[in-house]
Amino acid sequence: MEVPITVAKRRLSALVAAAQRGERVVITKRGEPVAELIAYTGRGRDVEERRQGGQPRPVANRRTPPDT
Repeated sequence: MEVPITVAKRRLSALVAAAQRGERVVITKRGEPVAELIAYTGRGRDVEERRQGGQPRPVANRRTPPDT
């Protein structure tokens, strides 16, 4: 199912339940897909660690000003 982001904000619990049931939930912004909600399988971290050679990818902090 495709859901506009404004609707996804209001219906997050229902969308998570749908993803848990195996439904494909695509979140759109202005009609374009921007994210997909999928059920967690517990394997995501292993895949990320293998991709980074054993190190998880650092999370960017958008509020930190750039170095000058």
